[in-house]
Formats: sequence, C-alpha cells, structure tokens
Amino acid sequence: MKSSQLCYRIFVNRYSYTFFTIFLIQLLLLGYVTNIQAQCTTRSASDVRHCLTIDRLSFWATGLGNTYNFQNKSITFLECPDGTAKISGEMIRNSDKHIWTFSLDLAGKQSSSPYGPIPSVCSSSYSSSDWYYYTIGSGTISDATFGALGAPNTHSLSMKKPLQIGTGASTYGDITEFSIGGWFTLTAITGYPIADSGELLISIPCTTPTPTINSPTICSGSNATLTVTNCSGSVSWNDGTTGLTKTVSPTTTTSYTATCAVGTCSGTATGTVTVTAKPSPSVNSSTICSGSNATLTVTNCSGSVSWNDGTTGLTKTVSPTTTTSYTATCTLGTCSGTATGTVTVTAKPSPSVNSSTICSGSNATLTVTNCSG
Repeated sequence: MKSSQLCYRIFVNRYSYTFFTIFLIQLLLLGYVTNIQAQCTTRSASDVRHCLTIDRLSFWATGLGNTYNFQNKSITFLECPDGTAKISGEMIRNSDKHIWTFSLDLAGKQSSSPYGPIPSVCSSSYSSSDWYYYTIGSGTISDATFGALGAPNTHSLSMKKPLQIGTGASTYGDITEFSIGGWFTLTAITGYPIADSGELLISIPCTTPTPTINSPTICSGSNATLTVTNCSGSVSWNDGTTGLTKTVSPTTTTSYTATCAVGTCSGTATGTVTVTAKPSPSVNSSTICSGSNATLTVTNCSGSVSWNDGTTGLTKTVSPTTTTSYTATCTLGTCSGTATGTVTVTAKPSPSVNSSTICSGSNATLTVTNCSG
C-alpha cells in the first residue's frame, strides 16, 4: 500500500470518527434540551391592578423625558426545572396603542436576593415568604407596529436588580396576587430610545402545589411519622397542627390530610396509617418423665413462628433433661408477639421391693421403697 493511500485512509477514518462524535453529542444535547423543555410550565400573564385602582398595566418605562405605560396583549411566562425561565409576548402602549414585542430570558433562580425583597409601594402589610428570584436576565423590547412598516424601534433590556416572583411581588400590584416585579435598564439598539429604565409588573397564576404524604403500616401501640414532600410552602394538617412532619399513634387505621400553601395557591394530600393488631400467641406447657418427649404447639398466630433456639414452625418436639421454658415469637407483617411454654421434667421413679423366704403356709410381707407416687 502506498503511503499516500495510508494517509488518506487515516484521514478519512479520523474525519468519520470526529463527525460521528459531534453528531452523537448533538443528539445527546438535543435529547437533554427536549426533555427539559417537556418539563417546563407555561402560564399566561395578565395586567396588575395599580395599587388596587381600576388602572391596569404590565410594564412602564421612564427617563429621557418620556414615560410610557403598557398593557398586556399576550404575555406568557415559561419556567423550567433547570432554573431558567422566559417572559415573552406582546404589549400595547397606552399612549398610541402601538403593539410592542417583549422577550426576556432569565436564569440564576434562587430563594433569596442580595438586595432583599423590594417592598410593595401600595401596602406595608405584604409578605415575601413565598418569593423566589432570578438574578440573571436580558432581552429586547421593540415596536412591532413600526417594525411592520420597516422602521423597527428595538431596545435591549438588562436587569438592574433580581426579578422577584411571589404573592405580592409586583410592587404596584395587589399584595394578594401571585405576580412578578422586575427592574431594567433599556439601551437603544436601533431607532430612537423611548426611555432609560423600566419596570415589569405582571400577574401570573400560581401553580397549584401537588404535595405527597407517605402511608406507613404500624403495630397497635406504636408510633408513625408522616412526612409531606413536594411542598415548598407552609403545611397545615386537618387536626390543626402544622409542619412538614407529624408523629401519630392511632389505635385504628386512620387517614391524615395535609394542605400545602404556596402564596394564594394550595394543594392537599392524604396519608393513611394502617394499624395492625399485635399478635397474641399462646404456647402449651407440658409435664414429662425424664427421657420422654414433649410437643409444644403455638396457637392464635396467623403469621410465622420462630423459637428462641432458632427453629421455626407452629409445633416443636423437645426432650429436655431438666425443666425448660421455650419462647415462640409470632410475626405478622411488621408486628410481633411472644409467648412462653414450659416443659416440666419429672424424674422417673426407681422403686425397690424387698425379698423374703418363708416356710410353706407362712406369710411374707413385701414392701415397696423409694417411691413417692
């Protein structure tokens, strides 16, 4: 084989291997992205009521001598389990009814903000207990109406502070609404700049929690621990107690319901503690002569039986040389009960009788000794 042919084959093989590797990585990444996207949730947004007045808005921008308010036309909030989200859609500018497109990509989801929660302008009684934050965000806002005429006015958005989400998170909205509040810097890319700062104020329906509770089985007289999972909010139980975990000791099979509240949304789950009666077995006792056998039998047991000497079974034959007790354990599911039977060993009698010699016609007396029976 010529060296040029060998080099060509090596090059082709390397190229094919590299191409296959890249193709395989692309397939894996596509599958991962598709799987993440399938788990994302999409919610439709709506305007917030400006401090409970009749005015409703989704976005306002101010600066450079301009102040504009926008109302929602069709904004959606897409949130994914990998900590990313996207807010996008169309808004109508109140002053001229032009339609503006809006898109903001979010990342860096976390439960706290380095600035702390931005308080409500409308009320001092708000609570940020269910709020969470996105610390990274960028996007664009553009005048779609002018854009359709060939003169788009597009501006970039960059976050000034972490975007906050939760009940009352929109600083100008109703403190009982599950909403979003975000603050941005607007930078003109093309066209005239409308403003140099803005705030996003939209209401989104909260996601109904889907908590779960374990359902254990216990023996009568034992305790069970119930644990609520898949709940990021507060938990209250149907008996008035609160907390993610609860220890109970019911005497009969009982169901317990927990309510998970996240902001204004709540979901319930029920766990059942099944109570199994503790077995009460019994074992007969027996008295035998030394050298004899005794049969022990366990009654009142519908489960499995194990003896203290390691053997198993409902019956057991023994031949102890001295009085001995035997303990049987009856196990039924996770419950067990014990009983003890005693085999009393009695020494075998060893009597003796005297011998006598008499004359014919005389009497003899025979006496049994060494006999207590």
